[in-house]
Amino acid sequence: MSSFHRVKTFLKKGKEKAALLTTRIRRFFSPKPSSEVAESLSIDLAYPNPRMSSAVIEKSVHPLQSGHMESLMIVDDNTGAVVTRGFGAAESFANVAEGPSTMPMIVDRFSPEAAPMIVDEFSPEATPRAVAQASLAATSSPLIDSVVVSGAEFVMACEQAASLHAPHAFGPVNLGPFAGSQNVMVINSTFTVANTVLMGQNPCNLVSQKPNSSTLFTGRREILEQLKCHFAPHVDKKRQMFLLYGMGGIGKTQICLKFAEEMSELISKVFWIDASSTDTIALSLKGISGNADTLFTLQQIAALQDEWLLVFDNADGGPEVVEKFLPPGSKGNILITSRNLALQRITSAENSLSLPEMAKEDAVILLQKSSCLVSLVKDQPELAEKIVSELCCLPLAIDQAGAAIHSGLCDVHKYLEHLSKQRQRLMSNSMFRGASQYDRTVYGTFELSYGEIEARATRPNPHLAKAAQTAILILQTCAFYHYDNISKDIFKHAAEQSRLQDVEEEIKLGLPLAITSFDYSLLPVDDDGYWDELFFNQGLQVLLSFSLIKRDLSSSVFSMHPLVHCWSQDRMSKSEKQQSCQMGRTFLSYAISFGNNTEHYAQRQQLVPHVKAIHQYGTQIGLEQTFRDDEYEKFSIVFGESGDWKMAEALELELVCKRKETFGLENEKTLRSMAYLADTYRRQGHLQKAEKLQVQVLETTKRVLGLEDPTTLYCMTSMASIYSYFGHFQKAEELDFQVVEARKKVLGLEHPATLASMGFLAETYQQQGHLQKAEELLVQVFETIKKIIGLEHPYTLASMGSLATTYLSQGHFQKAEELHFQVFETRKKTLGLEHPFTLRSMANLAVAFRDKGCLQKAEKLQIEVYKTRKNILGVEHQDTLASIDSLALTYLSQGHLQKAEELQVQVTETAKKVFGLEFPDTLRSMEFLASTYSSQGHYLKAEELHFQVFETRKKIFGLEHVDTLTSMADLAEAFRDQGNLQQAEQLQVQVFETRKKIFGLEHRNTLTSLGFLASIYLNQGHSQKAEQLHVQVFETRKKIFGLEHPDTLRSMESLASIYSSQGHYLKAEELLLQVFETRKKVFGLEHLITLRIMAHLAEAIRNQGHFQKAEQLHVQVFETRKEIFGLEHRNTLTSLGFLASIYLNQGHFQKAEQLHVQVFETRKKIFGLEHPDTLRSMEFLASIYSSQGHYLKAEELLFQVFETRKKVFGLEHLITLRIMAHLAEAIRNQGHFQKAEQLHVQVFETRKKIFGLEHQSTLTSLGFLASIYLNQRHYLKAEKLRIQVFEARKKVFGLEHVDTLTSMADLAEAFRDQGNSQQAEQLQVQVFETRKKIFGLEHRNTLTSLGFLATIYLNQGHFQKAEQLQVQVFETRKKILGLEHLHTLISMDALSSTYRSQGHLQKAEELQVQVFETRKKAFGLEHPDTLQSISSLAMTYWRQGHLNKAEQLQVQVSETRKKAFGLEHPDTLQCINSLAMTYWKQGHLNKAEQLQVQVFETTKKVFGLEHPETLKNMNNLAIIYKHQGHLRKAEELYIQVFEAYKKVLGLEHPDTLISMSNLALTFLDQGHLQKAEELHVQVFETRKKILGLDSPNTLKSMNNLAKIYKNQEHLQKAEELQVQVFETTKKILGFEHPDTLTILNNLAYTLKSQSCNTEAIHLLKEVIVLWRNTLGPEHPSTKCSEDTLNKWVAQCNR
Repeated sequence: MSSFHRVKTFLKKGKEKAALLTTRIRRFFSPKPSSEVAESLSIDLAYPNPRMSSAVIEKSVHPLQSGHMESLMIVDDNTGAVVTRGFGAAESFANVAEGPSTMPMIVDRFSPEAAPMIVDEFSPEATPRAVAQASLAATSSPLIDSVVVSGAEFVMACEQAASLHAPHAFGPVNLGPFAGSQNVMVINSTFTVANTVLMGQNPCNLVSQKPNSSTLFTGRREILEQLKCHFAPHVDKKRQMFLLYGMGGIGKTQICLKFAEEMSELISKVFWIDASSTDTIALSLKGISGNADTLFTLQQIAALQDEWLLVFDNADGGPEVVEKFLPPGSKGNILITSRNLALQRITSAENSLSLPEMAKEDAVILLQKSSCLVSLVKDQPELAEKIVSELCCLPLAIDQAGAAIHSGLCDVHKYLEHLSKQRQRLMSNSMFRGASQYDRTVYGTFELSYGEIEARATRPNPHLAKAAQTAILILQTCAFYHYDNISKDIFKHAAEQSRLQDVEEEIKLGLPLAITSFDYSLLPVDDDGYWDELFFNQGLQVLLSFSLIKRDLSSSVFSMHPLVHCWSQDRMSKSEKQQSCQMGRTFLSYAISFGNNTEHYAQRQQLVPHVKAIHQYGTQIGLEQTFRDDEYEKFSIVFGESGDWKMAEALELELVCKRKETFGLENEKTLRSMAYLADTYRRQGHLQKAEKLQVQVLETTKRVLGLEDPTTLYCMTSMASIYSYFGHFQKAEELDFQVVEARKKVLGLEHPATLASMGFLAETYQQQGHLQKAEELLVQVFETIKKIIGLEHPYTLASMGSLATTYLSQGHFQKAEELHFQVFETRKKTLGLEHPFTLRSMANLAVAFRDKGCLQKAEKLQIEVYKTRKNILGVEHQDTLASIDSLALTYLSQGHLQKAEELQVQVTETAKKVFGLEFPDTLRSMEFLASTYSSQGHYLKAEELHFQVFETRKKIFGLEHVDTLTSMADLAEAFRDQGNLQQAEQLQVQVFETRKKIFGLEHRNTLTSLGFLASIYLNQGHSQKAEQLHVQVFETRKKIFGLEHPDTLRSMESLASIYSSQGHYLKAEELLLQVFETRKKVFGLEHLITLRIMAHLAEAIRNQGHFQKAEQLHVQVFETRKEIFGLEHRNTLTSLGFLASIYLNQGHFQKAEQLHVQVFETRKKIFGLEHPDTLRSMEFLASIYSSQGHYLKAEELLFQVFETRKKVFGLEHLITLRIMAHLAEAIRNQGHFQKAEQLHVQVFETRKKIFGLEHQSTLTSLGFLASIYLNQRHYLKAEKLRIQVFEARKKVFGLEHVDTLTSMADLAEAFRDQGNSQQAEQLQVQVFETRKKIFGLEHRNTLTSLGFLATIYLNQGHFQKAEQLQVQVFETRKKILGLEHLHTLISMDALSSTYRSQGHLQKAEELQVQVFETRKKAFGLEHPDTLQSISSLAMTYWRQGHLNKAEQLQVQVSETRKKAFGLEHPDTLQCINSLAMTYWKQGHLNKAEQLQVQVFETTKKVFGLEHPETLKNMNNLAIIYKHQGHLRKAEELYIQVFEAYKKVLGLEHPDTLISMSNLALTFLDQGHLQKAEELHVQVFETRKKILGLDSPNTLKSMNNLAKIYKNQEHLQKAEELQVQVFETTKKILGFEHPDTLTILNNLAYTLKSQSCNTEAIHLLKEVIVLWRNTLGPEHPSTKCSEDTLNKWVAQCNR
């Protein structure tokens, strides 16, 4: 690599100069030891004189041909051409430059690395002639054969110069070192006589200079990256230019400095120009080159070959100021900062950027840095955010604030307080300039601009002066408007409208007017006094050029930065403020138009912030509120339309008062102001005051002005609105119709006012529920307006919006959406996105999306509407609050209850604060909030809110007002939700009666009340009354609205729901099918409502057991919803859940589980784990786990749901308690009765505390608790609870209520389990008869009662009666539900069990095979019901003696259940137990023992030692031990079982008595006859006492006692007992029953023991014949009896 040296030589005159320069060059290239690196000398030759001499080359270069230098290369760096190389031929520098070289070089251009330089100064006296003569002394030795000099620059540094023949070629002239060269060519070269020779600089000594960026610089990464992208190196190396513009203090300079620092690796030269003025630019350029000639410096910059950046900072003048200082050429990078966006003319608009304020997070960090408060962001983020927000994130202001805080002038906690009181001092205090580049404060930077404008205003150029004066006027006036969205139309309308005013005539009326203070000299008007838009625009342009204002997207709207806005006020004196504020009020008042069309309304809406602002500022500066009639009237309209009713009321009251005093009561102006005031009362909800005043005005206008006067018609329309508020729709309709007819007559049908009146009439129709009439009228209005004024006219769009709303009410969601979308898009295009009408269209479109079920789209739109309204109108504006309410309702639809609640609480509290508690919107918000509380299950909170709304409306409107009645109905629903059905009924009856009295029986609201009342009756269990009311509602709606009306179809849905609850599924299906077909015809198959009805229809079909059809429908609904809404939509997931339930009914547990898992996971992902839908999915999934016997998994899921519900709603919430009860059931299914009992007790106690003992939920808990006691065999406790539930329900609901009857049936079951068959029978008969009377014989509940009654008869041994009832149940269900229905199959199964109990084993087998085959076909082989059928069939085979067949079936069931449910499932253990008993019966005692031990150990582990299942298995194991001959082991187990039962269940419990009987039989086998007898006697006596003598169990005890007597040789006593047992059994069961035959067989044995051989053999023969007939010849009992008979006969023959 080359080394460089710096040599500075001062030459004086003549030859001395050349000699000295030669010496310096020679010394530079002198030999150096071991030098392997080439040395180069770079000479920059750029001077103004175009002459040269070869003397310097003669003196300086030729002597280098000494021995130590073998070659020398002279290179032109511009082109890369070699001037001299090795004293030989020229060639490309690129070829030579490759690789390391030892060749010294003289290069005429400076490379970036060449920092050293040789400087030689020449005196100015040197002349070209002197330099040329000095060159003649050069040696004549040739250096090179030929020379080509291209683009080089040579210096004449001697007193003589050779004469040049031509600038482009040389002849054989002595050119010093080139003398002797054969060819010398000079092309595009410059020959110069230099005063200064700079050697080692490129191309002259340009100084790269710029200030350092601030150490506090923060953020702005997006802007820096944009600049880097713009100035990134380009292949074509064309010049890049960019403009950063914005107000002073926005950070333009600091961004440029930071950018230059970060680009230092790519840009080697940065030249910083202070572009404040021409003089500062010239001074900056001189500092760069040291030359005062700016053109010279610019040329040198342009000649640079490396990347350079030229920054024009603070170029606030016109574009022409910077334009003349741009370097020549097309290379390099130029960055401009300015307040004047006009400099876009230099860079182009696309290569410019208006600098925004800092991002809030960056601004907070800057404040922390500048204040040196290290932990400000961490410790006090909210305070820091408030400070930077107040300073509008302006970097200079934040920096200055930090400096003030750091200096101790004010504490950070009090800075905002000081700022509000002493803003001007803090913003202009020179002590705290912070990091301001130009040493100015925030206000100081603004004052700099203002000073320039003031200077222009006094200049002699009248055009410039007038533009500056206009700018000052705009600035001072706008200081009292809102800083944003200031339209120049304010000034235009003020100028034009004021000229149209007949001032003199107005003044004669005697009221003070704002027009009298109108100063036309302050407005830009032309010579004729008309609006001079050109001059106004020039004034705007002046402000724009200093960035004191900013133009918005519309060229007619501009805004001021909030700090500029504050400064423009603060710089004025008090009198100047008052004068400017007053003039601003006048301008505003005359900018407001009275027109009623949409354009006028929109224009008034734009003025709202300015009217409010000027009122506020006027109060702050002490401006006297002088009454001006024209100003008050116009401002009242603006305040009213913006929703500031209180301010509107205050102004209107003053107007009415002054006009009454001046004109009297019957003056048109007075009446108009009174009408406006009445309307304002109405809008505030002061309806009584509004009605009173409006009646007065209406009567007076009719009398004074006539019926057809516009003011009269306006009053009539307003009066109609009041009637509508009071619910007097008929009166409202009459008035609206009257207005329509009057306007039609006066103005014609197609006049906008007439069409508007027709719209009001349509709205009244809609309120009455006459949607068809409303639609017809609105279609007429829409078509007429469209024809007259076009589709995009505001009136047309308004009518389209009204029509869309009607479509929405009718349920035509698609049509409504299309119209709303069209209105929105048109308004967005014509009015802009932020216009109030556009926002209203967006809000309406969002509601259409929500009603259609597109909740995500609705939410997105509503958030946008809310944010825009909040920014424009503020968070407390009525429209903003309406947006929040609407968004909350969408969240509610999505199930985001917490988010909905938070928003609605915010709206309610804000509305209370702003409008008061009695304002209609406040009450409506409270209603919405109450509904959300109900959805969350906070019924008490909902009730309190509903009650408050009801009481308030009753006080304001009276009891019979439509809104009061709505509140009553809502309150009734709140009572119903809490189970207070009596209170709910009373309220709903009152609402219904009142509505019937006011509106009539056929009114929409009356029918709605009737529907609500029917729902309460249904909840009370009065399904008959509920059905009658719903039928009445349906028939009335069908008559009034027609069959296809939404209300009619809803009635049909409700009626179908009642039919379903009554078990009339076929009737429900028929109704729902009719609704479905109608909805499909009206809305189409893919409509949201059609799909919902389709799902309900599928459920009705499922309830009938037609699972295949139900599945097909649900699949269709699911697929359609998935296609329309997507897989993750709420409705799609609901369909998936329904489909899973179908699979569950079909026994496809795996498929059901997979679907429910999918629904759960999707809901968890979308809504989160705590969302109600997600939790419901978890509940469903838990129920599937329970159905599969995975009780532990079910418990885990339900526990998770329970904990979440508890966290969200609290422990005492209705839903939490419900989940807790389900959790207890899951625990109960696992046999953990103690834990389940504790939970159920907790639920019961909590419900009792909250709802009372007689509440439905409390009684349900008692029922669950009773079931737990039954599982624990605490029959007496269960009976006591069930009696309590029954009595309470009978008292609350009456004896015939569905829940009361269920309680009676449960109580009967408790009696049956205790063996109290008589009481059980009586109750079940009563339940059956009552259900038959209410529901009919074929109803599901009636048939269930009949089945229970049959079971009781079976337990009593009344097999014939049981069989008759079960046949009846089976046949009825087969007829209604079909042979394959779930309930029909259950009936068949029960009947087969009865046949088996009767000993009709063949009939039992046939039925069971049929049930099995049907279930296998319908559900599959592994379904629990199918497996139950196999088990029942196996038991029948067992009874028939077909033990091998029984074994095969039991093995199959055991393996299947083990695989499906696991080894520890109760059903699996039950199957294994049955198999063990079969092995025992087969004599495979070891196998039986192994299985029974396994079952026992498992149940003991799962349920505990004292669980009934464990004890039952211990008992079975003891049986096996006994038959194995292990009598001692059997006895020990029996004793253990007996003691456990006695302890847990009591001595008289049936299970305890069975264990006593088994123990007694073991004593018998052991020969302990006395102990056996004592136990058997005790069992017999207890059963006789409890069950009666005829009970099968009592008869068994008698039979066992007879065995004891027989073994004791008390044969007579044994015979007597056996005869008694036989006779009783024969009477109960019949002669051929297996039990009767067994007893007869035992009697034969007793006779044989008494040696009554003949009688014994005869009796046994009779038994054998009957065995053969009933059980078959191959049955073990038959064969055993035959063997015995043969032995006896043989014995007798011997």
